[in-house]
Amino acid sequence: MDNQNKKPSKLIRQERIVPSNDTVQENDKSSLERKQTSVSTPQPKQFNEKKGLNRNQVANVKISRRTKEEIDLLIKLTSHKFAYEVIESMIDNYVDNILDPDQRRAFKTLSSVLEN
Repeated sequence: MDNQNKKPSKLIRQERIVPSNDTVQENDKSSLERKQTSVSTPQPKQFNEKKGLNRNQVANVKISRRTKEEIDLLIKLTSHKFAYEVIESMIDNYVDNILDPDQRRAFKTLSSVLEN
């Protein structure tokens, strides 16, 4: 019988490698150093700059299907091209017509802080 064509009948045994104490301690030290550096210097999330996304494209808003269809209808009926334009004009209308003067002033102040 040819040994090359024969499938092994048992698992292939390999010698067990046992690290010495010196290498274990070095590996523990290096892993501790990596953990300490990652904990001591947290990196701020700058996903806008890394991905090159516009500030408007960062977050998603979950809305119902009916609301989405209504926004699409408003886009078709108005001169707006995008959903965010319709939403911005709705916010402007709400701020101007619904909020009282104190709420309007607070909204404008807080929104100006968010822009910076």
